[in-house]
Parts: sequence; C-alpha cells; structure tokens
Amino acid sequence: MDVTPPEVKTKKLSKAIIFIVIFLLILALVIFIFIIKYSSNDNPENFYPEEESKILEDNICPDEIVFSEEGVIAYINNQRYEVSSGQKDWIEENCPNTVNKSKPNNNSTEPVTWTFNGKEWISSEDAPDCAEPLEISTPVDMSLVSGMLYPGQYRGTDYKPHGGFAFDNQSNNSVIVTLPDDAILWRAVGYIEDERFQYLLDFITPCGIAYRFDHLLTLSPEVQSVMDTLPAPTESSMTHFINPPVEFKKGDILATEVGHPNNVAVDFGVYDLRERNEISLNDVEWAELHNDESEYAFFGICWLDYLEGNDKVVAKEELKARGAYGNEKRISDYCKW
Repeated sequence: MDVTPPEVKTKKLSKAIIFIVIFLLILALVIFIFIIKYSSNDNPENFYPEEESKILEDNICPDEIVFSEEGVIAYINNQRYEVSSGQKDWIEENCPNTVNKSKPNNNSTEPVTWTFNGKEWISSEDAPDCAEPLEISTPVDMSLVSGMLYPGQYRGTDYKPHGGFAFDNQSNNSVIVTLPDDAILWRAVGYIEDERFQYLLDFITPCGIAYRFDHLLTLSPEVQSVMDTLPAPTESSMTHFINPPVEFKKGDILATEVGHPNNVAVDFGVYDLRERNEISLNDVEWAELHNDESEYAFFGICWLDYLEGNDKVVAKEELKARGAYGNEKRISDYCKW
C-alpha cells in the first residue's frame, strides 16, 4: 500500500510536468531553428551541399543557375560549376528549362555591386550601360598638378596598376579630391605610414568602372564617418569591406588634404571591370607575372585618355612624368604615346 503523503505526490507530479514542458519547449526551438536554416531559398548554400566547383563548358544547359557572393554558379546533377557572364547570357537565351535564381529583382532599390571571383568581375544584377564614350571627371584641380604618375608601371620594386597626381609646387598638403562619378564606397582602409594617417578608398559605379584613391590625408566629414566604422588604422594597408556599401555622388568631396609633408601627391586608379585590358589578354608572360594582382592589374586602363576637356592633353602631353626613385620617363603598360 502506497503511504506517500498527498503533498509529496503533488510535488513529484509538478516536477514531472515542468520537466516535460521544458523538454517540449527545447524540442520546439530546435525544430524552429532547423526549419529557418533549411527552408530559405535566398541562400544558395542551402540548395546543394558544399563541394568543389568545376568550370562549365560552353553551350550546356544546367539544371539551375544561382547568383551568390562568389558570382554565378550553375548546378548539374548537384555538381557546382562556375559560370562566366557570357555563359550566363547564353543560358538565359537558350535554356528555357533551366531554373534561374539569379534573375535580378527589377524593383530592387539596392545598388548594383560587383564581385571579383578570381577570374572576372560579376555584377549583382544586370548592370546599366556605361556612357559612351567614357569620360572621367578629373578628381583634382589640374592647374595645381606638377607631374603625373602613370598607371601600369613599376614604382620602386612594386607594380602599380594605378597612377596619380603630384603637387610639388604646393606649400602645404591642401588639395581637394572629388569623386568622378556616382559610385558606392565598398572597400577602404586607414593606415599609418611615416607616423601619419593615410587613407585608401575603393569605389565602383553601377556600370562597372572602379576608382581607387590612396594617400588621402584629411577626409571629408561624410567619408570620415564611414571610416570611423572600420578598424582603427595600423601599419597594415589591408583593406576592409564596407557592409553595406555607401553611395556617393559625382562631385562629392572625398578629401581636403593629401600625401605627406615632403611628398604632396595622391594615387588615382581607374579600372574597367567589364572586360580585361589588352595587355593581360595578349601578353602571356605579363599575365603570368601579374596574376597575383589580377583583380586590378588585369582591368586597369590609361585613364589619362578619358579625362574631360583639355585635362586629357595637359595630363598626357604637357605635364612631366613624376616617376619614383628618379624615374622621370613616360612608362606605362596601359598608355600609348
């Protein structure tokens, strides 16, 4: 005969009920997390397991194409394949049964972004056409410029896909730098060089023209507010991604001072991300030599040819070369005279 007092039985029953309720709540939470993780159709990683990508052969219709941060990926029988922009266009035109999860949202208000996949640059959506012919609004006052740094040359021991402007006649570092076109600031870094802060900024326009500025000294308040969200400057010039990218407009002031006390200059690079430049396509030895810096070196252009108005003539023909380490010659893998 059970002689357990009723109040003890009640306490045991209450504990059992509490334990069951807690167990059910934990189980429900686990199921909820599982459903959220594996039911999203926005994350390409959920469609198929991780595995090494292969190169998709031309004129093949895959089961599915997906846009991801890596670029456009195709799947055939669960195998991943890398897809070039040209292949993507062919698939969209000739493969009606291919499931296309990379179609852009035409109602999206998000800016078009570009991603380098190690071989080429891929846009997040169908990029708008660039204005033709391409014209670049000069980012500095050319009347202050004393010499040019040419893109696509060695300066010192390092190869420089970018060029720049020198201001040897300036008594101080005061130089206003503006943005040549509407673009997003997507990557940047502040770093310490010779005990002074320097800033590097990477911009990309929606149509696929990239601008790089380096050796900015004093930033505009708008740019400085973005830089304040990044890690504090160190001696490393490794860039940081800005997430989400920040939109700027043509003519926006980026900096009011550049360079160092005894070296008033600003680096300026322009890159056409839509296609590789001529030397990277036609000179195999050059391409192999600069393969590790292909992200920009393979897409650098002679931006002096595209400056607006008379600035093109002044920059390319009238100003002297401002070479590094005594190199005063007009040398460039991108420019022709």
